[in-house]
Amino acid sequence: MRSGSQRAQASVEQVGLIALAALALVTILGAVKAPARGLPEDLARAILPANGSRAAAPGRPLGEVVLVERLIAADLGEFLAYRASAARDRRLDYSTDECTAPIVGNSGSTYDFTEACLRHDFGYRNLGRLGLLDARRRWVDERFLADMRGHCLTRRAPEVIRCLEWARTYHLAVRGFGWIPALAHK
Repeated sequence: MRSGSQRAQASVEQVGLIALAALALVTILGAVKAPARGLPEDLARAILPANGSRAAAPGRPLGEVVLVERLIAADLGEFLAYRASAARDRRLDYSTDECTAPIVGNSGSTYDFTEACLRHDFGYRNLGRLGLLDARRRWVDERFLADMRGHCLTRRAPEVIRCLEWARTYHLAVRGFGWIPALAHK
């Protein structure tokens, strides 16, 4: 039997899912048009050296564009460790508003997308500042979806399907409306 607070949390989660689904539906039906964005072909392969090394030449820092792209392409755990490191590159913007989903925010009873949102914000802020968000936005959004799905697979078995539904809904929302807050970071 669920407690009153668990029922309330489930109700808030259901309302949030409905709100995000409505936003996604509006986008799908074309009521709100986002500008078309291109995805550079084989971007992830192009930014990583052939030998798999992620380090810059001794004594030379990586260029900002290369570093941002490598951090977006990296394993989420590697990104989070770098972000938390005192030795992280200070040229980059690590600020975040976490998940800006109306009503539900970062998490619910079946999901927690906080870490995925940290990298997504990092990508939008830095690529926007570097003038590359238009060309790379779809790629950042796809990494966001992959990060959320990765989180879902860590959930208890009964929660996985619901979590994946949330991940898809969040992804549809950023594809449809992510360009609006991204304008502030250009």
